[in-house]
Amino acid sequence: MDNPIVQRVGAAAQEVLKARVESFDADFTGYDWNSLASTIVQEPTDGWWQITLERFAYVDGQGNFIKEEDAPTLPGAQPAFFLNCEHKSIIRLMEQVYGLPNSETVLRFIKRAMVTPMPGLSPGLPRLLQITIKLSHHRDVIAPFLDSLPAPFEWLIETPQLASAVGDMLDQRMQGKYASFMGAAEIAKTEGNRAFNAKEFKTAIDEYTKAIDRAWDAASSRQGTEDRKIAHRFMAVCYANRAAVYLLPGDESDVKKALEDCQNAERYNPDYAKGYYRQAKAHEALGDIQQAQETLRRALSRPELATDKTLLSLLNELDVQLD
Repeated sequence: MDNPIVQRVGAAAQEVLKARVESFDADFTGYDWNSLASTIVQEPTDGWWQITLERFAYVDGQGNFIKEEDAPTLPGAQPAFFLNCEHKSIIRLMEQVYGLPNSETVLRFIKRAMVTPMPGLSPGLPRLLQITIKLSHHRDVIAPFLDSLPAPFEWLIETPQLASAVGDMLDQRMQGKYASFMGAAEIAKTEGNRAFNAKEFKTAIDEYTKAIDRAWDAASSRQGTEDRKIAHRFMAVCYANRAAVYLLPGDESDVKKALEDCQNAERYNPDYAKGYYRQAKAHEALGDIQQAQETLRRALSRPELATDKTLLSLLNELDVQLD
């Protein structure tokens, strides 16, 4: 899926850090790690950093975002991950990687989190560095460096028991983030509906776009859960609503964008009738009656939509046009 939020996060993180990283060579040779000893706080809970690896999407062989269910059928498709270093819910560093990171990438990421963190954060060492069990197979490569750092720095790789406890904690945190994102999405959608009814179409487009972005954030925070499906269905509604604006005559009219939005609505909820209806209307507006008919027949082939009177009526109208 070619989502602008993911692209902005990944690109911004890489560009902001590029100049700072270039001041060192590939493995930070020559850096005085002992100079960071004074940054270590004595209390482990205050100086506790976590290194995590979280899958957030799938990409094809060209690096374009795709649906998870399409990955097995596309050559070169692979998962995309975020490597994160977090301290008290603050991201010190985030790196987007395609496919599982190798040992050199993990080691360099740890060094960068210490020396070149996100803007506004200073170089430093944690009192305790906890590394996800998902990266345990990199132990032999990262251990010599981590063991060389000044006391009282300590590090560990999660045990299965600790990973389970951390997973529960992160799940609770993700539930909170999901609720926050979906709340923001609902507010934006409501404002979009108000603007649409008031014929403030530019505002409606902007608000529906915000709703889509926040719902995508919510879905990304709850991979593999029913919450993710709920967020996707919400996105389908917002895509179809934005398409309705694009289908209207006036300054904001854009039939091609309407068609793209309706295709996304179908992607995120294949049982959403309005997504198909407006997709067919967009094809009709573009003069492609046969494609409009195909869209409606595809919708009516789904058990949930087989008797939808609105879809059947529009299909009958289009059939008459071709007679």
